Amino acid sequence: MSNEITRRIHTIVVTLNRKILLAACLKKLLAQSADFEYLIVVNNASTDGTEDYIREVGLLDYKKIIWLNLRENIGGAGGFSAGMQYAFEHGADYVWMMDDDAMPYPTALAELIKYTTPQHIYASLAVQDQQISWEMTVKKENHWIATHNPTDITENMEVRSLPFLGFMIHRQLVEKIGLPDTSFFIAADDTEYCLRAKQAGYKLYLVGKSLIEHPKAQYLQYQILNKKTVKKKRQGFTPAVFK
Repeated sequence: MSNEITRRIHTIVVTLNRKILLAACLKKLLAQSADFEYLIVVNNASTDGTEDYIREVGLLDYKKIIWLNLRENIGGAGGFSAGMQYAFEHGADYVWMMDDDAMPYPTALAELIKYTTPQHIYASLAVQDQQISWEMTVKKENHWIATHNPTDITENMEVRSLPFLGFMIHRQLVEKIGLPDTSFFIAADDTEYCLRAKQAGYKLYLVGKSLIEHPKAQYLQYQILNKKTVKKKRQGFTPAVFK
């Protein structure tokens, strides 16, 4: 991937009332070995002084950081939708998205962009305590297997679904399938989005060397497109109404 394309990556972080975690996440992103153009923080109407805290610790001094305040908490789905919309309206070719409790390894973005193309969706691998943070179903030797073991993940492996955690997608693909469905609010939005992408003929890939530290997830069950699915539950933070 050329440096020109790399500069048009916009990173998106959605946050609500977790200012300490957010600050740590932003520091990890600013320390990435690969460059990106902007870091868009979507503040989902936090009430804990998040913006003031991030300013006090000096993070808003970075010109890369764009701070977007939402008028109300519209869930993770709404936050990611708002962030994607803003990024693509302001020149992004790709977005790389995550929650505020994601702690990317220094080479997470560099490893991810080795494989990323406009034709499919890619994501980093979430890990904690030498396990994948939630079960992933991957295609291995033409068979689908479910695993929590990071060693099962090769450098670039097709999967059935991806979370909005280290999730990278090109603007052309979003123009085809649209933005995330904001009605899902805080869970199953990424599952539905991946199903929509696959129905449109796109594939999903997990990049095993692009690592993000992330807490292990709790799970809820949802009915999507007449299929039951188990989905990690996100904290209740996060369609686009800016202050």
